[in-house]
Amino acid sequence: MPQTSTSPPGISGSFLRRLIALWQQYVRSLRHWYEQSCWWHRLPSLLWRATCGRWLFAKAALSRHEADAEISAMRFVRAHTSIPVPHVWGCIRLPWARHDDCHIIMNRAAGVNLDSIWRKLDESARDRVVDQLKPFVDEMRRIPSPHGSAICAVNGSSVVDHRLPYRQRGPFADEQAFNRILRYFEPLHLLPPDIVAAHALSHPIVLTHGDLMPRNIMVDPSTLKITAVVDWGCAGWFPAWWEYRKSVWTAYSALEKRSWVPRLSRFMTIYPMETEADDYLVRQFPP
Repeated sequence: MPQTSTSPPGISGSFLRRLIALWQQYVRSLRHWYEQSCWWHRLPSLLWRATCGRWLFAKAALSRHEADAEISAMRFVRAHTSIPVPHVWGCIRLPWARHDDCHIIMNRAAGVNLDSIWRKLDESARDRVVDQLKPFVDEMRRIPSPHGSAICAVNGSSVVDHRLPYRQRGPFADEQAFNRILRYFEPLHLLPPDIVAAHALSHPIVLTHGDLMPRNIMVDPSTLKITAVVDWGCAGWFPAWWEYRKSVWTAYSALEKRSWVPRLSRFMTIYPMETEADDYLVRQFPP
C-alpha cells in the first residue's frame, strides 16, 4: 500500500525540520533579549542596588532549609570566633519567587573579593593574605561540636554540599555513615586498598567552612587585610580532612590549582591520602 506524505506538496520533511529548528532558535533568542533588555524585568534588582543594596547584600538560597543552615553557621561563627563574618538580618521570600527560593539579607562586606585581585598579586602578597587564615581555622578547630560524633550542618540539620547526593545529605550518625554515602554504599572489600585504608581511619569532627577559596574571602585592596569570610552555605561539622578535600575539589581554575592549593598547608592540616581516595570515588560514583 503506498504511503502518503503529511508534508505540503513541494516541501520536504528535512526542510520542515530545518524551519522548525530555526523558529525554535528565534524564540530562544527573543526570550533572551526580553530578559536582558526589558528594564522593568530587572527593576527590583536595580532598585535594590540603588537603595538598600549599598549597605546590604542579598544572597539567593534555593530553599528555606539552605538559608536556615547558612544563617545558623554565620551567627554561630560570629558568636564563637574572631573571624570577620557579615551580620545577618534574616531571610525573606519574594512574592514572585519560584518554589522555595529565598534570600539571606546580611550586611555588605567591606573591601573587594580576593578572587578579583589574586592574579595581580605577587607571591609575597599572596602569602600575606593566606597567613591571615591560619588563626581563623585554628579557632574553628578548637570548638567542640554540640552534636557529638554526628556529621551535620552547624544547626544539626542535613548538610548542604554538592559533593553529596541530593537526597543523601544526612545528618549522619558518625564518620563511617558519612563514608558509606561517599562510596555510594559500595562494600569496602570491592574497592582498592587505598580506599579501604582511608575509610578505616577515624578523624575529629570539627567546624568546617567547606569552601575556603579566594572567591569567598573579602580583603582591603590597599592593605590586603581580610575584611570578611563569606559563603557559609557548605559549613558544618565534618571530619577534619573535609576542609582540605573540599578546597582541592573546588579549585576550578588553573590559577587556583597552581597558586592556591599549594598554599593550603600554610593555614590548615592537609590530608592527601583521604583526598586521593575521595578523588577516586568521585570518578567512580559522580555525585
